[in-house]
Amino acid sequence: MQFKDNLLEAKVVGKYNKLIVDVRLADDSPAVAFCPASDVSQMCSLGKRVWIKRLRQKSNRIPFEVVFVEDGGAMVFGCPNRNNDLFEEAFNAGNLPEFGSYVSCRRIEAGSPLLHSDFELTDDAGGKCCVYVTNIYRKLGGSAVFPTEVNFFELTLFEELRQLRAQGYATAVFMIVPRADCQDVKFSWAYAPLAAAKIYDEAKNGLKFVAYGCNIEKKCVTLSHLIPILY
Repeated sequence: MQFKDNLLEAKVVGKYNKLIVDVRLADDSPAVAFCPASDVSQMCSLGKRVWIKRLRQKSNRIPFEVVFVEDGGAMVFGCPNRNNDLFEEAFNAGNLPEFGSYVSCRRIEAGSPLLHSDFELTDDAGGKCCVYVTNIYRKLGGSAVFPTEVNFFELTLFEELRQLRAQGYATAVFMIVPRADCQDVKFSWAYAPLAAAKIYDEAKNGLKFVAYGCNIEKKCVTLSHLIPILY
């Protein structure tokens, strides 16, 4: 995924709330930027380096959006709203061998009976797989860690995917690790036991979990490699 916009390097100097940060640009001028996710905002502590882009709609009260944040010396891609673009691009390029048996990829639009899934994949025999795409931002040592909170949207998602499996669908949660400093993904009971218990049960009952790392540059982000998941 290429970025057409020129990104501006800045330093975090303050916060309005969980999703809005004050930054100072390289020329020492102030600016206000929106963080697309609370996990991204948590990384944007005072003094952190970020790279921001100007939003195209002039009606926006907040003129910039955080695209990258430096965390622990690593560049972290902070735009979860581009998850589906990354997945679709990688699938169409044949770079997701875990889904290599599927020949088509349909993005599920708003209003579909599939309320929570992001993609429906189809193979030559008509078999289908529904995929939900999400991020893992939390890092502990050299591992990305999940789950880190009780997300009731995702708990509802698991019920939808369970019903789809009963109808003969394959189902998968595709986890993007948007940073290059994690060697694996660790399932943890420590942060959100309720979510962990649900995930553990669903994994035993046929829900597939796949994690991919990213190749991150200031002008380009792509899904690059499968990351092992340790349970």
